[in-house]
Amino acid sequence: MRGKRFVYGSYRGRRSTTDVLKTIALILAVLVVLAVAGVWMAQKYIVYDDGGYHLELPFFQKEGPAQEPEDLRVAVEPAASQPEETPEEGEPLLAAVTVPLSAVEDGSAEALAAQAGANSVLLDMKTDRGQLGFVSQLAMAASAGVNAGQADINRQLQALNSGELYTVARLSCFRDHALAKDETYAIRTNSGYRWTDPEELRWSSPASQAVQDYLVALMVELAQLGFDEILLDNWGYPAEGNLGYIKQGDAYDLEHLSQPVEEFLARAEAALEPYGTRLALRSTWAVLEGDESPGGQTAQLLERYAQRVWLEAPEDGMADLLSQAGLPEGEERLALLVEELDPDLDCSQGIWDPEA
Repeated sequence: MRGKRFVYGSYRGRRSTTDVLKTIALILAVLVVLAVAGVWMAQKYIVYDDGGYHLELPFFQKEGPAQEPEDLRVAVEPAASQPEETPEEGEPLLAAVTVPLSAVEDGSAEALAAQAGANSVLLDMKTDRGQLGFVSQLAMAASAGVNAGQADINRQLQALNSGELYTVARLSCFRDHALAKDETYAIRTNSGYRWTDPEELRWSSPASQAVQDYLVALMVELAQLGFDEILLDNWGYPAEGNLGYIKQGDAYDLEHLSQPVEEFLARAEAALEPYGTRLALRSTWAVLEGDESPGGQTAQLLERYAQRVWLEAPEDGMADLLSQAGLPEGEERLALLVEELDPDLDCSQGIWDPEA
C-alpha cells in the first residue's frame, strides 16, 4: 500500500497583525529619514525666482564663471587724497574812524576811512541831544522832531552798509535832551523839575516802558538799514552830576538800579538777534573791573550782554588794566576809544569824535 508522502519543515507559527504594522512603521521611518537627508542635500539646488521655487541640479546648470550675489559685492576704490584743512582765521581787529553824516551823503566815507588807516566807520545815529542820523518811521521820533533832515539818507546809509566797510552805529540811549523835554519820559528832581547833568542835558528814564520801546525800535530800524554793530552809549541811569537831586521811588530805586537796565539790555539783545547785528556797550574801566556804577551798570551786565565793550583808552598801564579786568591782551571783545589809530595796538580801536 502506498503511503502518503509527507514533506517536513520547521513550524513558524501564524503571523500576527502587530508584526505586520511594526514592519510597515519601520519602512516608513526609513523613508522619512531618506527624504529628510535628500532635502538637506538638495537645498543648495533649490532656487527661488519670479516663477517660484524650483530645483536646479548641477548637471542641468550652464557652466560659467562663479558670481557673488549682488548684495555681497563691494566696490573698493582707492581713497582720494584729502586736502589739508586750513585753520580758521580769527576775526580781524577793528580799526574804526568816526565820519560825519555828510560823508555818507557825498560818498566820501570810504575814502576818509582809508585815509585814516581804518577798516570800519563809526556813525553817530542818535546823539546825546536825541537827534537821529536817519529818518525813523516811529511816531515818537516824529513828535520829538528828531529825524534827519536829509530825505534820502536812509538809502545812502543802506548803500554804505552794503559795501566792504564794517559799520558801527552809535546810539545814545537815556541821555536824550529832546525826548526828555516831555516830563512823562524824563528823570525828575525832588522838586518835580526835569533833571539835567553837568552839561545841562536832560535824561529819559530807563524805567519807562515807552522809552525802552522807542530805543529798541530804533535799534531794529538801524539793523534793517544794514549796520554791522550797534554801540549803546549812556545805557543806564546818570552816573555824574547832582544825583542826590533825582527823585527816588519806583522809577529810581537806589537798591535796584540795575534791574530796569538789565531788562532793557535783554530786550535789545532779543530784538537784534534775528538780524545778526552785534550788540556793543560803552562803559568804564571801573565797571569792567567790578565796581558798580551809580548808574546801574555792572560787570555782570557787560559779561552777559556786550558782544563788544568800548572803553576810553588809558594813558598808560594798558597791560596792567587788562590783567586787572581779567582780559588777555588782544581780547576780541574789547575796543578802545583813541585819539589816533595805532597799527601796533593788539586790540580793536576806534576814533570817537562827537563833533564829526
